[in-house]
Amino acid sequence: MNMQLTKTLILIFMILCWFSGIGQVKETGYLVPDIPVMNEWKNVNFIHIDNTKFIKTEGDSVYQGEQIGEIQAEPESCSDRFDPEIKQSKEYYQFKEYPKAIEILKKALVEEPGNLFILNNYARASYWENKEESYKVYKRLVNMLDSIYEISENNIPVDLWFREAYWKLGTLYMDNSLFDQAYYEISRSMICMQDMKGEPIYCQALEYLTECAYMMKEDVLARYLANRTLFYDSGNVFVAEVLKKLDKETK
Repeated sequence: MNMQLTKTLILIFMILCWFSGIGQVKETGYLVPDIPVMNEWKNVNFIHIDNTKFIKTEGDSVYQGEQIGEIQAEPESCSDRFDPEIKQSKEYYQFKEYPKAIEILKKALVEEPGNLFILNNYARASYWENKEESYKVYKRLVNMLDSIYEISENNIPVDLWFREAYWKLGTLYMDNSLFDQAYYEISRSMICMQDMKGEPIYCQALEYLTECAYMMKEDVLARYLANRTLFYDSGNVFVAEVLKKLDKETK
């Protein structure tokens, strides 16, 4: 299996208008995009994006919302030995037959423990059957991805083939009350949702970031994210309660 990185594109806050600290949050007027402003990220490295139709050279301008590429197709074969099992697991998952999707990959997981596609599909199905197992495998997967792409404090890789993994791992961190790590991973997943603004999953992500910020006692950030959630989902009861709590706590 060829896991070699084919193309990467480093963006320096060009698409999403990043801010480097919560002190820059404006709580009214919705002037700031939906950005995880607590994360002081300088570069976002999108992995497996094909920008041949949208070629940019150094110094070119890229505007907010501008399409800069298309997600590359996954390899036709994801394993020399267990390709049929991976494909069958995906089919089971599609029909919500999660136990079967898990079972068919158990041998593959043991024999190819470093196969990213086996890890991803196993963790994905386990998410609905065994959260503890999913949590363990998703952590392994994301740690492997970060080691491959040399994550650093200000250089953040986002592998678009595994974008769902960041989201699900973030929610599992929340289940384990690790709100700082949850905030980080859900932030990464939101980078991949910028074409989904207002959709239920996008509103849920903002709600979860609000909860994380509140639990971390980042009150300014929590208030901001709560208002961003209400901007898209005016009837969101959870974030409305967060705002009430914040108002009560500041009196």
